Amino acid sequence: WQTNLLNAAMNNAKRRGDPQKYQIFDFYVNKDWAPGKVAECFGVSVEQVYQIKHRVTEAIRIEVSRLEKEMT
Repeated sequence: WQTNLLNAAMNNAKRRGDPQKYQIFDFYVNKDWAPGKVAECFGVSVEQVYQIKHRVTEAIRIEVSRLEKEMT
């Protein structure tokens, strides 16, 4: 149940957000690329990779909360 909820939240956040930022998040978090490699690949700074990871994670967290409220 929780896995499905998280997957739905991630898909919603992906559709609502900037595709490139989600891709940076995906490479860093899900594909476990080093921040430097992600930064180099996308032409951004390592600091931006960390900021994007934080912002996308927060968007997913908000989406999880929204979905949980819909279910009650």
